[in-house]
Amino acid sequence: MKKLVTITHIGEMKEGVSQKTGNKWYLTDIDVEWTVEQPGTDSYQQSCVGTVSGIINMDALGEVMKLKRPILVTMYVGVRIWQGRHFTNVDIKLPKEYFLDEKPL
Repeated sequence: MKKLVTITHIGEMKEGVSQKTGNKWYLTDIDVEWTVEQPGTDSYQQSCVGTVSGIINMDALGEVMKLKRPILVTMYVGVRIWQGRHFTNVDIKLPKEYFLDEKPL
């Protein structure tokens, strides 16, 4: 689903190597917030934490967060099962301009 959100927190980027493919991966958790508006009801705020895959341009995304500027993201919500327990999994896709091709030094 597409949502117009504001970013309220950017976590530390985690990185590793896939045991299956040998490819490097990068993950960053971010908190997002949005307003729900429906006819006949008062608007209300919703928020969640989600994971972004890839190398984020922290300067650009940090500026968006600082200015509280809304951006359009795509959120994929699903269930992940680990060791018999069920968890909500939220993947967030940011616009391309918030990514870097390689990790800064």
